[in-house]
Amino acid sequence: MINDEEIRLKKAFVIVSLSSFLLLISFGCYNYVFNLKELGIFELASGLAVLLNLISFLYSRKYSLHSSIFLFIICLVLSILVITGGIHGTGIFWIYLYPVVVLLLKEFNSAILWNIYFVVLLLSITVADLLDFIELPYDEVTLRQAIFVYFSLLILSYLQSKFCTELINDMRVLAVRDPLTGLYNRAFAFSYLSQEIEKLKRGEVKNVCVAYIDLDNFKYVNDTFGHLVGDSVLNDVGELLSRYFRKEDVVARIGGDEFIVIFTNCDREKIAQRLELLKEAIEKKFQRFGISMSFGIAEAPKDSLLPDFLIKIADERMYEYKKARKKERVRSVDKAPEGASDL
Repeated sequence: MINDEEIRLKKAFVIVSLSSFLLLISFGCYNYVFNLKELGIFELASGLAVLLNLISFLYSRKYSLHSSIFLFIICLVLSILVITGGIHGTGIFWIYLYPVVVLLLKEFNSAILWNIYFVVLLLSITVADLLDFIELPYDEVTLRQAIFVYFSLLILSYLQSKFCTELINDMRVLAVRDPLTGLYNRAFAFSYLSQEIEKLKRGEVKNVCVAYIDLDNFKYVNDTFGHLVGDSVLNDVGELLSRYFRKEDVVARIGGDEFIVIFTNCDREKIAQRLELLKEAIEKKFQRFGISMSFGIAEAPKDSLLPDFLIKIADERMYEYKKARKKERVRSVDKAPEGASDL
């Protein structure tokens, strides 16, 4: 499955890297011509390092490594700006960007560590100034206020990030999960199936199987015992489905008492055996309701490479399975000895 958070982080990294490159080159040129030549050279070199790191990332796609290198460069640049004062003693105020940048590029726990590193670096610079190892170009009030504002911004940034992360996670769950059973919903299952078939076309997986599952006699439960009992049955069936398949298999409720399971790199015969065991478990658990299940299996590329058609084939085979079982029950009744129905 596509990791949305990873995609977001990578996009943010490209944008932030390009923006940082342009800023460093611009300020580097200005400082080299009008202010501190040494600082200008350092900023130009840092901008070039950021660009090279971005190009390397675009080739290697090693996000964790290159985002860490970028943050190390930014830590170094901000430290030099604090120590030298940057342009007219304003260098210290650039530290306010750091918490925001880190939260854009790193997951929450990792971002905390990177900010701890930077805080330690800032405190080390402040202590070095107090011990007269270096001389910062700020008066005591400016330095104290700048650091106080930085810590305030850091706390607020983390509170906002935590709140937004939890909100986004809740929305993501609502978008892809069935609220009753907790299984994946129809939209996610169909999207995932399309994604896996694309992988199959590219030769990344050997096959994809779809099992279409329908509960037999479920309408009787709703009509006789009410929808609350019916919902409880569906929830229990969802738990059984989750237990009977692998973690990497996608189990979804696609409507009413209908479910599908999507398998990648699968053995069709073993899936059928597993589904028969699941049917027995459902019949045993809901014996008092007379509930059973029917299923059909379709396989790509053998049956089709079209997601919708693959599901249609599995659905048709499920109905064939259901009809065959009904005929078998009718034959069993016809063959029963006289008076057996009175027993």
